Amino acid sequence: MAKSIVTLVDNLPEENITTKVLNALDFVFPGEWVNIQGFDNSIRALTKETDPVMVQRIRERAIALYDDKKNGYQSAVSLYQTIDKADTALGAAALADKIGEKIGLLGFLSKITPKADTSQTIDLVLKISVEILAYCKMNGIPNANPKLFVQALRENYTGAALVRMGTLVCVDGLLPLGPDFLEKVHDIIGSADQEEIKSNTSYTVLGSSLPGEDNQSKISFLSENFEAVRDWMQEMISKTGVTQSSVFGHVGSFIKFADDNLDFVAAFLDQTTNYFEHTGIQTVATHLIKRAYISVQEEMGGPVLPPVAEMPRALATGDAGSTTLQTVRPQLCHVQTNTAIAIPLVSIVHIGKPNTEQPPDIDLSQYPDSDVVSRLHANLWSENGVDYFILDVGSSNGTFLNGQLMEPKQKYTLKNGDRLDFGRDQKISFLFESP
Repeated sequence: MAKSIVTLVDNLPEENITTKVLNALDFVFPGEWVNIQGFDNSIRALTKETDPVMVQRIRERAIALYDDKKNGYQSAVSLYQTIDKADTALGAAALADKIGEKIGLLGFLSKITPKADTSQTIDLVLKISVEILAYCKMNGIPNANPKLFVQALRENYTGAALVRMGTLVCVDGLLPLGPDFLEKVHDIIGSADQEEIKSNTSYTVLGSSLPGEDNQSKISFLSENFEAVRDWMQEMISKTGVTQSSVFGHVGSFIKFADDNLDFVAAFLDQTTNYFEHTGIQTVATHLIKRAYISVQEEMGGPVLPPVAEMPRALATGDAGSTTLQTVRPQLCHVQTNTAIAIPLVSIVHIGKPNTEQPPDIDLSQYPDSDVVSRLHANLWSENGVDYFILDVGSSNGTFLNGQLMEPKQKYTLKNGDRLDFGRDQKISFLFESP
């Protein structure tokens, strides 16, 4: 029987080689990762609830949501655990004996065999695919969708989820493969022999979880996922200024190694860290607590916390004595019919008309003159549970904010009372109402 989410969170280590790596890489996304100990402490940090009865109700509801396999949370955790177990299979036990407060590797590194570029590339694209699959399972998206994932990665990823992707770039990309790793991975995955991929340990372990009826379709899925995320990874490197040497230097704050052993250090980290599992469990727990809290508040007839993509830093580090994190859900008021729609409790609210690619969370086909609306029209979301944003995904007739045409694929901040027109001639209009 699978461990409960409470047990998984309670058993996350306070300090080990994984937490040391994540703390060392804080310079990439400062303050995003907070290693809160214990499930109940996570509830208090996220909701700022201190009433033991309320904390218990949220805890019980989160357990029920996790245990319901239709929700996909157990599957997401299993994916995070599986990819890390595949990475640590070789030599982990022997290495664990060498890990202490100070880690000396000058002699021991020579006993570790670094991965070949092809093997490292396969592991990297598998981790990208695991992230996409886990994201879709947690958010109720029936089929793995790289396009939707990348949109969420750009617009919604914060906290443990963002740090996980940043660590992937640093530890599985830059450190072992060098500054040109994106081009290298592109070339390798495009030309790799199918038999070489099939024989990869991680691929063998994860193969049944990948969509596709045969190896060719599964490998195509891996390639498609990498290409979808590639631009984000390049932008992340450019924006943060992270380099192979800066990663090497920060990891070197707690590992002693020779300057010419980058590939050995990368192999060591592969075998001794489980950052995907650790931060993955944190991401799933945050998602569950958020959803459980909303459910309990609605059941009690009180105000609810609006949806957030990840635990905001302000909540994770706020005053534990505060009990005021409660807000009324915002809504869209349809101007033409004077009817209101509460913003759905999902991480990204898809606005448009019924379609096979991504069913809308707000279906505008029910309103008169909806012919001006595209099937995939706009997305609405919150990054911190307070501020809301709108983005036109490339609609045919555009989206207008207070009468001004929005630039496609560019996010705009929404304020209380703002008017949104979906399509031309002000036929489908809404007022954004937020407390």
